[in-house]
Amino acid sequence: MPSAPISLPWGIDISNTDPFGSASPSDVVAVEEEEWDLAAPFSPRAVDLLLRGAALDGTSGVYLLTDREGQGVAVFKPGDEERVPEEGRKWALVNGQGLFRERVAFLVSSRLLGKGYSGVPNTIITTYQGRRGSLQRFVPESLDMSNLGPAGIAVDEVHKVGALDILLFNTDRHEGNLLVARRGTRGRGGAGELVPIDHALCLPEIVTRSAGANMDLLSSLYFAWESWPQAREAYSAQSLAYFRALTPDVLSALVVHVQEDLGRGSIALPSLTTLKVGALLLRNWAAAGISLQEMSQLIRTSLTVLLDEAAKDAGVHMAQRAVLAANREGG
Repeated sequence: MPSAPISLPWGIDISNTDPFGSASPSDVVAVEEEEWDLAAPFSPRAVDLLLRGAALDGTSGVYLLTDREGQGVAVFKPGDEERVPEEGRKWALVNGQGLFRERVAFLVSSRLLGKGYSGVPNTIITTYQGRRGSLQRFVPESLDMSNLGPAGIAVDEVHKVGALDILLFNTDRHEGNLLVARRGTRGRGGAGELVPIDHALCLPEIVTRSAGANMDLLSSLYFAWESWPQAREAYSAQSLAYFRALTPDVLSALVVHVQEDLGRGSIALPSLTTLKVGALLLRNWAAAGISLQEMSQLIRTSLTVLLDEAAKDAGVHMAQRAVLAANREGG
């Protein structure tokens, strides 16, 4: 496995004050939605007409919403039924914030990685029958990967999910929340398309100025796809073009949009710093020819050291600024 060809902090401010500069909302370029079923926006009136169907499997509350014919249309996850596992709470993942992370995953997929490159179904935050939660388009005629092997899945399909998980430092990518479409979705190719769902446990706090790198989290992070042969393959030209576009300015603009979309404070700034770190890793490591499988290994090994160095540097710089300020006041 190659050593990491880059070093932190790459200008990352982990003081958790305002790490994303002064980008304005106008800097965010809206990506025209493709005309495919899973990315189609919800109509507020249509949401009100949906009927609550069966409860779906999950540690938190998950409900299928149907039309009058009983056909699945959307999946609703009320915020007051979120149940974050104990280890997740150590990573600043708390009950009641998963709905925001579900929305961020869709925004990252639809705005940051080309036109829906990673394939997250349209996800909004809404109120249904008096309860606030996330609402995501239902994926019809699909199976999850828990009973399937990776044989026959296209390399680009695995890469699009891997890229998303690296960006989000997804702590919950197992085979059960990775769907395989059994029929084509309009504008998105044919059967065999991977559709990633369930992103309530993404964007943990991987580093803070006071504690440094979250070694417990990083050393245990595992993605279901990392053992698949496709994760060792070279990236396509299209994928590399998307990764090269993950510049600091683009990230700053996206974070401004996320904060305006969700409301400031919905997700803590350290968690949004995680997104910026993920983008820099993906952009630089992919350009250096490091595969997704190797990236997952580097995250568990080298990244903890690099983040600790960045945290120490941030602490030194803050101390120096405090000394300079004290000297000016004393002078």
